[in-house]
Amino acid sequence: MDKEQNDQRGYSNPDLAKTLGDLATQKYEHGDLSKVFDQLAITLLRQTVIATPKDEFNLREVEFYLYDEVLHPDTYAHKNKRQSEFGEWYFHRFTDIEPFLKSNRNGVDITFGNKERKIYGGVLIRKIENVKTKELIVGINKVARELIENIGRENVNDIALGKGQLVFDKENKLHLKVGNPNFSKAIYKTQRYGLTFKNEEKANWYYKAPYCYYNHDLNINTITEVRAGI
Repeated sequence: MDKEQNDQRGYSNPDLAKTLGDLATQKYEHGDLSKVFDQLAITLLRQTVIATPKDEFNLREVEFYLYDEVLHPDTYAHKNKRQSEFGEWYFHRFTDIEPFLKSNRNGVDITFGNKERKIYGGVLIRKIENVKTKELIVGINKVARELIENIGRENVNDIALGKGQLVFDKENKLHLKVGNPNFSKAIYKTQRYGLTFKNEEKANWYYKAPYCYYNHDLNINTITEVRAGI
């Protein structure tokens, strides 16, 4: 299949790390970001798996968060210092494995930040699917716990606190693999979940921004502003 046919079918083969890196170094204008997020969603949901020593997982739902004071001041980004790093795993507010597991509100992001430019970026993983069993793991906390059980609790501190673009390191016990399309069903997008409305003009736009992407069956009554399939 040639590149033109790939594009027509909704597949793409961009360098995931490069595209995220371009976001972190302000290579795009604000008006380009929606298309960039669309392209990243196609790559993540159709061509990327999360690899662990035990199982591999297809991504089934992700949300994008990007805080750039000038270009994209998304007030809903955590702006955690971990999100200012590039290509790392951000286990939310992680200090150690035990307190992390005591909370039922923690999730995990793929980071694409830039400390020098004060850019905070994260791809929040909301749903994954076990490649072998087809089991769907739903919810940010359940996703985080499933990944922890697959990599071993004794290894989490090194991954959650370590540096070195671990997301793309094939030797790391938790990393991404980008390859052939794994799911051709239409991708949809809607506004992100669980956000608290803020009565501010800029915050209102980001509250409604359709930065949540999914490609599996979903109860239509639980979402708003479902956009056309990509």
